[in-house]
Amino acid sequence: MSKVKRKKKKFIKWIIIAVLIVIVIFGFRACSNASENILSMVETVTAERGNLDDYVSITGMIESDEIKNYYSPVAGKVSDINVEKGQTVKAGDMLISYDMETMEKTLEQARLQYVTGNSTYNGTLHNDKDVLADLQEANTNLPILEQQIKDEKAYIKTIQKNLEKMKVNSTNTLTVQNLNLQKQLVELQKDPIANAEKILQIQTEMETNEYIAQTAGPSEEQEKLEEKLLEEQEKLADYEQYKAEMEAQKKQSEASALTSYQKENLSASEQLNLMNYESAQKDYEVAQKGIVADFDGIITELSVIEGMPIGENIQMLTLANTDKIKVTIALGKYDLAKVKIGQTAEITVFDNKYTGTITKIDKMATASNNGYFQVGAEVEIDNPDENIIIGLDAKVEILTNSVEDVLMIPVGALNADKSGDFVYVIENGIAVRRDVVTGISSTEFIEVKEGLTESDKIILSALTGVIEEGMPVTDMSAMMTDVEEP
Repeated sequence: MSKVKRKKKKFIKWIIIAVLIVIVIFGFRACSNASENILSMVETVTAERGNLDDYVSITGMIESDEIKNYYSPVAGKVSDINVEKGQTVKAGDMLISYDMETMEKTLEQARLQYVTGNSTYNGTLHNDKDVLADLQEANTNLPILEQQIKDEKAYIKTIQKNLEKMKVNSTNTLTVQNLNLQKQLVELQKDPIANAEKILQIQTEMETNEYIAQTAGPSEEQEKLEEKLLEEQEKLADYEQYKAEMEAQKKQSEASALTSYQKENLSASEQLNLMNYESAQKDYEVAQKGIVADFDGIITELSVIEGMPIGENIQMLTLANTDKIKVTIALGKYDLAKVKIGQTAEITVFDNKYTGTITKIDKMATASNNGYFQVGAEVEIDNPDENIIIGLDAKVEILTNSVEDVLMIPVGALNADKSGDFVYVIENGIAVRRDVVTGISSTEFIEVKEGLTESDKIILSALTGVIEEGMPVTDMSAMMTDVEEP
């Protein structure tokens, strides 16, 4: 049947319905005083079995699911900016480059500082090594010298005692001889005449001994001992002088040697210079690579200009991934009860449709402008393309439930009051209330779990008046169906 014919028959149907309504209205006015049981014209349907999908429809904002802020990895100077805000880029595109001449100067400065510091460090360590060697030499020699001086002094004292003893022994010998001669002289003087010659001889010998005692020099043995004494005294002087030199060397070495703090500070300076140089080398290599796009996307922010000096960790631009797109939505408490992570959704952007999945539901509600609390959620689009524009609205229909081969009726046939859900059915020409238990619903149909059968005639709408339980009704559906048939 063509669209023209279908429209024509629908037009005829509504003319007939209108005529009937007019007749009933006039009949009602004419008979209002005669009877209260006026027939009401209704349209009916029957419950049917089928598959039913429950959707939550909502509008959200298109956003990138991956947004990267690019910060300057090094301090330097911006050379070229190859993009502008809103421009699309491909993964691997050079976005921003650095002024490498400036980076070279920084690297050379760090290198020279390291070379200078390293030379000073090595020279200081070499000098300290010599100082420590001198200190070690002094510490080793001083105890030996002290013992040698002690031993030498003792030895000299022994020589001096031997000399004194030798002198005493020589004098004592002459004294003893004179004492013996004196005794003989005393005996001889008892008869001086007879012993005159012997007395003279003894007196002469005594005078000779006294002269020898007064004028005699050291003996050969004594001279050798005195020479030895002089030699040992000179040796002692050498020991004492060497000791004085070692003490001075020790004092100077201890004053010149690096302390543990100085060594630690020197080593830290050396490490710092090395780290600065290595860091400058690394920065130079990083700067050579420039700022490159990690993925396909759109430049959403650009914070630098060409020729601009820039410090490390300063934000340069923002890139939104166009291969990972999501729609952010806000769910009310009724929709939240249905929506779960992992559910599928259909996203409509302009006339283009995409599939997606619920990937995130916030755990905290926020108040909207009208005072209602909402919970944020995210729908990831499966296969975004160039037709999707970040920042625009998108319609989202989330499939929250799906059932197969269930009894269902049009949504318009369902009524509700404080007692619950119900429908009107026709029984023997009378409208009868039938309480029902419902399940999921779509925009057109709702599932009926209990209360109806497929043979029940369910009142969909009243063509005249208002349906009340117990009122007589006339089913116009058959007539309307006949009109539509060819």
